[in-house]
Amino acid sequence: MRRRLDQTLEQRLFDEASSGRELRPRRGAGHLAAVLLALPVHLVTVAALVGAVLLMRFGAWTADLAAVALLGVAYLGRPRLGDLARTRKSGHPLSRKAAPQLWALADSVAEQLGTRAPGLILVDARYNASYARVGWRRRVVLRLGLPLWLSLTEQERVALLAHEFGHGVNGDSRRGVWLGAALGSLSEWVRLLRPARGGVRVRGGMEALAALLARGLMSFLSALVELYLRLLDRATRLDSRRAEYLADSYTVRLAGGAGAAGLLEALHLRTAFETVTHQARMAARQARAQARGRAGGEARGQADGPQQPDLWVGLTAYVRSIPAEERARRVIAAELTHDDFDTTHPPTHLRLAFVRGLPASEPAVVLDVAASAAIDAELRPVGRSLEAALLDR
Repeated sequence: MRRRLDQTLEQRLFDEASSGRELRPRRGAGHLAAVLLALPVHLVTVAALVGAVLLMRFGAWTADLAAVALLGVAYLGRPRLGDLARTRKSGHPLSRKAAPQLWALADSVAEQLGTRAPGLILVDARYNASYARVGWRRRVVLRLGLPLWLSLTEQERVALLAHEFGHGVNGDSRRGVWLGAALGSLSEWVRLLRPARGGVRVRGGMEALAALLARGLMSFLSALVELYLRLLDRATRLDSRRAEYLADSYTVRLAGGAGAAGLLEALHLRTAFETVTHQARMAARQARAQARGRAGGEARGQADGPQQPDLWVGLTAYVRSIPAEERARRVIAAELTHDDFDTTHPPTHLRLAFVRGLPASEPAVVLDVAASAAIDAELRPVGRSLEAALLDR
């Protein structure tokens, strides 16, 4: 039943987006309802903090325990602005000096969209990319997964950046502090209240009865908070989905229709990266085993075995060899199995139909082969580090 409702909602949004109507999220009754729904969440956070402070004034150990619990609730409900120093450690940061071509491309895309240029570019080993604003100053952090980046053609790379930077101008209220913090708080409270599987071993009698009652109360509160989370999620979904379609329209304007469609198809090639990585990892293990098995000085001189092919070169070659028919088949398979339905983006098959239905135009940003190759060269040192970590697992 829920899946059918989601399908109906997604189809309605697609029809609306394809009709040429304004895609920028509206600040009407629906948005006002979402803002009001978030208000009690923030009030609970403030009340928990105030209650903890008042309880600590009593001086009794029971009051102190209750105060600690309330402080935990308030901490989980805090606005998550992020910490730039901690974010920097979560990936491989690229300075403007180390990657001038990549920074120039990112700056160009941001300028075309009229949004803030990145303050930090991170590279990691995930088949993904993301955009975030971090810290009190809301610095823009662009995160690029090297496997995804190397799987894309020149204009698909422009499309990727256009979509990510599009989040800075598409008006997605879920990325704002008010609604984003409320959704995050509710998610944390659900995890906190949900009883652990298996429970805790207790003796019989009153102890068992007390444990059963506590578990029942936590399950009830968890279900109640989860219901409220779903309600707020439903209230913000329409605007969030419109914002995603708007970001997709930016990919067509900046990268062209072929680049935009190619990017969406490439998002279903994650298994290609996993296959290439697994094969490279097995080959590296076999080479190390053969090197250890050799006897004498020759084995000691070749402790690492024969040189293995570059993981990223192999990935690029493998992905580029996948025919268009196979790419289309993966999109269709995801549609039939509902694997492309998620909580953050419209289904890929609908996004593809949307970008292909937009008027054709010359791309506003063109990444030529030479500049793309220069960016790959800038990423090579990071690639070696990521490859070593992936193959050593």
